[in-house]
Amino acid sequence: MRRITTKQLFQTIRRSIATNPRDQIINCDPTKMIPGFSPIFKEDKPTKYQITTLDCGVKVLTEDSAFPFHTDINIVGNFGTRNETQKTGGAMKMLNTLLFMSGDNQSILQNYELNQLNGGGINMHFDQETTSYKCQCIPEDTESMLDLLLKTAISPKDFSVFEPSALSNELENLEFEKIFLKAAYDGKGVGMCDLNPSMTEQDFLDFQNKYITPHRLLISGSNVPSHEHFVNLVQQMLKKYPQFLNRKYNPNPFESIYAGKEIRIETESDLVEVGVGFKAVNWQHPDMIIFQIIFSIIGNSSYFSTGGPGKGMHARATKNLLNRLSYVQGADCICNIFTDSGFFGLKLTGTNESINELIQSCIRELHLLQMPISPIELQRSKNILKSLINLSLERQQDRLEEAAKHVINFKQIKLDETERMIDRVTTEDINRVARELFQNSRPTVTMIGEGVNKAMSYDQICRLCYKQ
Repeated sequence: MRRITTKQLFQTIRRSIATNPRDQIINCDPTKMIPGFSPIFKEDKPTKYQITTLDCGVKVLTEDSAFPFHTDINIVGNFGTRNETQKTGGAMKMLNTLLFMSGDNQSILQNYELNQLNGGGINMHFDQETTSYKCQCIPEDTESMLDLLLKTAISPKDFSVFEPSALSNELENLEFEKIFLKAAYDGKGVGMCDLNPSMTEQDFLDFQNKYITPHRLLISGSNVPSHEHFVNLVQQMLKKYPQFLNRKYNPNPFESIYAGKEIRIETESDLVEVGVGFKAVNWQHPDMIIFQIIFSIIGNSSYFSTGGPGKGMHARATKNLLNRLSYVQGADCICNIFTDSGFFGLKLTGTNESINELIQSCIRELHLLQMPISPIELQRSKNILKSLINLSLERQQDRLEEAAKHVINFKQIKLDETERMIDRVTTEDINRVARELFQNSRPTVTMIGEGVNKAMSYDQICRLCYKQ
């Protein structure tokens, strides 16, 4: 085999470029326009939102794209696990599993294939109060993908390919935070997390007819031709679903009334999880942003991931808990804000032998929020919160979903006001909110692990909370 030097290799490449017309672009002057190409110029401008409410009750939201980009389409529904009851526990998981069903069994394969042909961009996400169906596509596919997204979101689904008995496999795998909320709200409203493997098909269909209704849906699009064009397109598409358009609005089955109880789950595990929390505020409350800053102050930390950009190396979860207490292997601040309530707490993970110490450390850390906070720590936490918010708003799909949630929760879009609200918060505000946590509600306690039934009683925990 003949060997060539690096110099000879580069000489060969240069000769190829000089003689091959396809490679001429490499020799173009970067300061001059490429022959045969017409660039697209578009002026950078503030993002503009427009909202229209259709006669059927569905809201349509559009966002002007600042530059040529792909199209994002979201359908946000004002329903989630809080709309489930003991009969329909797990209905949201079923809807997620049957995402591509829009009729008979064949529709699943057909819709899945169409989704893949258009880039495979459809996905569904749900939490306690909202459900989002999202997709991305090139602008030319907007009509076909909107049609497919509506099929997956509002078409009735049944048990022909998946039965709720499969939910029994997930009964033992509930997340700590969901069990924490169950203890806080006595398993009702936003605290609903039970799964019913015996759910009937009729109960499942009733759930869909009751809560997937026009007045609960907001359809949004970004980088669409115009607001009027998108509104007309949505109106035409919805005419295919007369059964959906005739559905009436039904209120949520339960209010989210804070109860403040305890749940202990005995398991065989080397580690134990302990959480102590209190009643917080809803989205409309002026103290909402203060809880977000407190969440940033405490942060999250675990023994296998500390420090580094964005990981909270200065957060109290790292400095006060993980780095100082040998029995703590993880610390997570929990802040859940809903339309009619809120919940704030701290979860610690550690060794079984140190359950009581974990409880005491949890309460002590929450009490420390009543002490003055240094200007440096406060400003750092504000900067982290603003950075996280702005980073999430850079992505078109996330920004569109956030704008839709603002319309649902605030009846207006307040994305530009968030930074001003953060800047106005003082250390006195944080101290006041921390005091009110203990004054206005009884604690919620959740423990999962081996030996939790031998830990200190709920009454003892209450005395620890209120003795300082």
